[in-house]
Amino acid sequence: MVFYLTENKAKKLFKKYNRTVVFAVDRAMKACTIGEDGDKASTVYYKYLEEMYPSTDEINGYIRGDISAKKVIKNFRKKMNTLKPVPEAIDLQVTIATLMNMLSSNEGTVIVFLRPEHTDNDSRKLDKLFKKYLSFLFEGFGLELQTNIPKKLLKGKRKEIARRIIRAASSKSALSKVGRHRLNLLFALHYADIQKASLDHVEDLDEDLTKKQFTNAVARFYKMLNGDFVQDFQKHMLRGECSKKEKKSRKNQVKCIEKQAKRNIEYYNEYCEMVNGLSVDGIPELPKFPKYGKKLKGKKQKKLVKKFDKAFGKRKGFGLLRGAYAHIVTQTYGIQIGTSEYNDAMEDSHKHVPVEDFSKAYSTLATKIRKAEAAAKKEAEKAKANA
Repeated sequence: MVFYLTENKAKKLFKKYNRTVVFAVDRAMKACTIGEDGDKASTVYYKYLEEMYPSTDEINGYIRGDISAKKVIKNFRKKMNTLKPVPEAIDLQVTIATLMNMLSSNEGTVIVFLRPEHTDNDSRKLDKLFKKYLSFLFEGFGLELQTNIPKKLLKGKRKEIARRIIRAASSKSALSKVGRHRLNLLFALHYADIQKASLDHVEDLDEDLTKKQFTNAVARFYKMLNGDFVQDFQKHMLRGECSKKEKKSRKNQVKCIEKQAKRNIEYYNEYCEMVNGLSVDGIPELPKFPKYGKKLKGKKQKKLVKKFDKAFGKRKGFGLLRGAYAHIVTQTYGIQIGTSEYNDAMEDSHKHVPVEDFSKAYSTLATKIRKAEAAAKKEAEKAKANA
């Protein structure tokens, strides 16, 4: 269930129901206090979904009257539908996939977008733009953006209200067939990015990650390399009659997903070479994965799964698992190995590796690779000029 409410209306919901995720569309809105001052008072903090919203230039242009809401939505549609690994589009698509999955998978989740306060003409225009923008976005998945809370929803005791909202949220959060297809497509395109994001919140391995969650995380990583998500997408693709244009579009979607699956294996094997090349004591040898399309069966598959469990299946392998995801994602984004941006991302992912000098050694190797590539490129250009 998705609402677009004023802060005063939203507070009524916050007081009675705590399974809400709140986003502001105005950067100035940060948080609100629920209840009276004292022990019963609590603070609800708002997030600003920059990756999913129109750009600052688009928002300012609309407020000035330079561009229309139609143009802003057209730009959104272009980024949403592209299958190319454009950083801006990836950020948007991953954020939307995470949001839609939150709605469709977690029973009773309510998402609230807060309308800006009408303090002047600019804030009214901002409100108008986001109402159109968010309505269009959620309609694409078969969901309605509600601007009012039904009166009956918040009547009665807290338990009654919770049951009522959970029932309403379950029915109002069901994606349409087209919406489900779009979500499956986004998950298939950005599988590594989405799985990495789910692990990035982990700070304390013992407190933030159960044994089952850890086992599942390793299984999902193997599933990604095995290309299972490609088959899952094809299995759940929209079927039935469609236009030639739509048929071509679906074929292109499968091709792009297969390309990404191939790249995931290439990037993972590259990471293996870098880690294994360091030969650091206490770091297990990472198993390489066969080329995409080469399906392993029987003993060969069991042997590879065993190697993965040995390398990643224990808590000391969690940092390497995060590192593998981070390398795949940075390369998908086109971030060069050895740059400060790359090294920062990898150092953050390697913070759980229980070998003190590993992260530093990895960054040093990455920097050497960048310098060697730059030198080789310079030599090639010099040789070409002298030819």
